[in-house]
Amino acid sequence: MAETVNSQSANFAFLAEHDALLLRLCASAERNYCDDPNTTVIKLRQFGEAVVRHLAAVFNISSTPEQTQADLLRTLQVRRVIDRNVADLLHYLRREGNQAAHEFETTSQQAKSALKIARELALWFHRAMGKGSAKTFKAGAFVEPTRPDHEYRIAQLSSALESTAEEARAAYQSAETERLKRQAAETQVAKTAEEKAVWEQLAQEEERERQRLSAEFEETLKRIQQQSAERSVAESAAIEQAIAGASQGIALDESETRAIIDVQLNEAGWSADTENLTFATGARPEAGKCQAIAEWPTASGPADYVLFHGMTPIGVVEAKKYGSDISGDILQSERYSEGYQIKDKEILPHPPGQTGHFPGWLVTQDVEGLPRYYRIPFAYSANGRPYLRQLETKSGIWFRDLRRPSNHSRPLNGWHTPDYLIRLLDSDTKLAETTLLGEPFGYLGLRDFQVRAVQAVESNIAHGARQCLLAMATGTGKTRTIIGLI
Repeated sequence: MAETVNSQSANFAFLAEHDALLLRLCASAERNYCDDPNTTVIKLRQFGEAVVRHLAAVFNISSTPEQTQADLLRTLQVRRVIDRNVADLLHYLRREGNQAAHEFETTSQQAKSALKIARELALWFHRAMGKGSAKTFKAGAFVEPTRPDHEYRIAQLSSALESTAEEARAAYQSAETERLKRQAAETQVAKTAEEKAVWEQLAQEEERERQRLSAEFEETLKRIQQQSAERSVAESAAIEQAIAGASQGIALDESETRAIIDVQLNEAGWSADTENLTFATGARPEAGKCQAIAEWPTASGPADYVLFHGMTPIGVVEAKKYGSDISGDILQSERYSEGYQIKDKEILPHPPGQTGHFPGWLVTQDVEGLPRYYRIPFAYSANGRPYLRQLETKSGIWFRDLRRPSNHSRPLNGWHTPDYLIRLLDSDTKLAETTLLGEPFGYLGLRDFQVRAVQAVESNIAHGARQCLLAMATGTGKTRTIIGLI
């Protein structure tokens, strides 16, 4: 049976080396892609669950079919079995699968993105857990599934059934030739029903086979878990190293990266959908809504996303291919900010207390001495990958507050929420710094060198520093100095 599934899977055949259930779930996802994308995404969620339970067994972590995947994923991360990069992709399949199960609607594009992400996870699993040449396995390009001939035939017959039924009703009022046509139609209906019954039986057989493979999978997990308890420290370390090395090979194209960024933005409170929530589809800012509208036109080209808090464009995003270097791409977001053009009834953001016309935040003088302005205050660049210090320029979400030239771009662990950006926009940094400079030190009871330490930190922060180090000897009042600084 596994050989049959293997031959029918264009993208996951290599999983046959590991477990028949993993291959069965992915092959089923491919088969349903054309006619039932909702089922495709649900099957891929099940694939992710099976992978997580397999990894747990390898490292002797107890799991049951009833345990939530989210809980088990957290355990794997805490135990450092998988990094955040892999965990985020597994979470993506879990969330998309849950949504498909509860909302019953999945587009072909969503199913395609899930298939591509699942394939990258399958390749990661194969390279990490496979034998020999699996470590450097090259799978080739992703193949978009097409409708199998037998399923296409059923669709044709179903269509014929609908049309011939109408013809049969008309045949009652026709001559002898029409009567013959009715008989032919009835014959076709009977043939279609017979073929549908055959395929329903095949579907039932497939479900029984899935249940059999699930039972075998549970036994396999028990065996793997027993073996893990007997594994040496060196063997466990080698497996961990293989898993970490395989993570570096994960690669997604820009459309799948956008799908991941959509999920991240939605979790932060922004409505995002690069397939449907775009300028071209008619999406516009609305009062009371926080939206990430895709492909918003600017004088510098279409911005990948513009973040709208109600009617106010407050942030602009440049999205790049998964894993690409993004630290420098924030410059493109800055160009989008400068080239933003009001399309309808948007209200450009302005500083606290600013009244009347506000052209934006001054960038610099151009070659002719004319001023240039940023019109959107917050710029981002992202590639969907979670922040890793060792891959700082290729991960995280890079952010720059454009309101002050001294503000430098920096990586974030996650997206800012709409409320946070509004609070940041409403903060008056210059007034706060002026107030701080005028505040006396006398009531703090600090010694002279402690006052100088506090002033040095405040000065560095005012000039854009985000990290400061004070070196103080034992007994010189570090705690009192920090309390004074706070």
